[in-house]
Amino acid sequence: MKNPFELIREIEFNNLDNSQINLRTNISNIENFILWIVGFTITGIGLIVANLDKLKKEIAFENLQSILVFLIAALFFGIFNRYAIFRLLILSQNIENYVKLSLSNFDFPEISPDKLPDNITFEELIYRFKFDYDLDYSRYIEQFNLLNQLEKDRSFADLKTRYLEIGEFLHKTYNEGLENIRDIYKEAYGWSDHKSRKIFYMERSAISKRFNNWTYFVDLSYISCTVSFLIAMSILVIGTFH
Repeated sequence: MKNPFELIREIEFNNLDNSQINLRTNISNIENFILWIVGFTITGIGLIVANLDKLKKEIAFENLQSILVFLIAALFFGIFNRYAIFRLLILSQNIENYVKLSLSNFDFPEISPDKLPDNITFEELIYRFKFDYDLDYSRYIEQFNLLNQLEKDRSFADLKTRYLEIGEFLHKTYNEGLENIRDIYKEAYGWSDHKSRKIFYMERSAISKRFNNWTYFVDLSYISCTVSFLIAMSILVIGTFH
C-alpha cells in the first residue's frame, strides 16, 4: 500500500501530463483560429491595395484607410500571437521538466536532525524508515523489546544515526544526479551555467514570472487580433451599404 505522500505525488504527476495535453490542445485551437484570421487579413490587404481605385468609387477613402489600418493591426497582433505562443511553449516545457523532476521517485526530502522529534518512539522511527525510505525494519521491534534499558538506548541512538545517514546519502545522490543531468542539458543546448541553474532550480524571476507574462501576451494578442479584424469587417460592411 502506498503512503499518502507517494499517492498524492503520483496523482499530481498524472495531472501534470493531462494539464500539458490540455495546454497544447488549447494552444492548437488558438493557432488555427489566428491562422484563419491572418490568412483572410493578408488576402484583404492584397485585394484592397490591388483594387484601390475601383474601391474608392464604392467606399469612402477614409473608410478604406480605416479598414487597412485595422487589417494591418490584426496582421501584426496575429504574428505576435504566434511568437508569444512559441515563447510560452518553451517556458511551459522548462516548467514541466522541473515539476517532473520534483515529483519523480528520485526526489528525496532534505534530511536534518530537526526532522526527528526528541520524543519520537522506536516504533515511530521504524515507521519513518518505511515512510521516507521504503525500508521495512519492523522485524526489529520484537528484538528491541527484549533488550534492557541500556541496550535499548544504544540501539535507539544507532538507529537514529542510521536514519540520518541514509537520508543524507540519498539527498546527496539526488543532487549529484540532478547536477549530472544539468551538465548534459548544458552541453546539448549550449546553455550557460547561469541559465541552466535558473531552469533546473526554477528561480521565480527567471521562469514562472515570464511564463505568466507570456500567457498574458498570448491572451492580449489573441483578443486584439480578433477585435481588429472584426472592426475592419464592420467598417467594410457599413461602408459598402452606405
